[in-house]
Amino acid sequence: LSPTFQLQARYVYNYREEDAGDPVDGDADNEHGFELRRMKLAFEGNVFSPDTKYQFQWEANRSSGNLILEEAFIKHRLNFAPDMFVKLGQYKDETFHEESTSSKRQLAVDRSLANEVLAGGQTDFIQGVALIWDDGAEGLPLRGEVGYTDGPNSDNTNFTDGGGTPAFGVSDPEWGVYGRAEYLVFGDWEHYEDFSALGN
Repeated sequence: LSPTFQLQARYVYNYREEDAGDPVDGDADNEHGFELRRMKLAFEGNVFSPDTKYQFQWEANRSSGNLILEEAFIKHRLNFAPDMFVKLGQYKDETFHEESTSSKRQLAVDRSLANEVLAGGQTDFIQGVALIWDDGAEGLPLRGEVGYTDGPNSDNTNFTDGGGTPAFGVSDPEWGVYGRAEYLVFGDWEHYEDFSALGN
């Protein structure tokens, strides 16, 4: 059992000039103050053997302070195919790399605008099951994941709910699928887990 805690506090100053040349309707606005952008509590580890791993993670709501479940999943290595894993539960949608990179490992204070434009900002946590192929750090420079879910942004919903954000013009989708394949050109996979360069 490995407990982790993440706290991101910051001071923000925002100046917005809204048609300041118009003396009647023009307005300029200054807003500033402190905020707790993120506060997360997690427990992860393995049970019975190193082949079965789990993670539970909660985040405090920025407005109310209430804890909200973000992740709760189990990942198990298949005995008959040691490079294959099954993941079941609630976890981050793996489609977009920047969105699925942990907020603890981002380079800037938040994800980029490019991530929002390329739809990474439209994905969130999902409930589902995934099949993962990864032969480890010493294996092939290729890994992949495919999954079947309750639909995009289906975190903390019951199975009878329709899902989350509308996709492809369909409101409340009842199911979803995703897939991601990655090829490592050079280096090792550990360097791909964050956006910061090594200190050397």
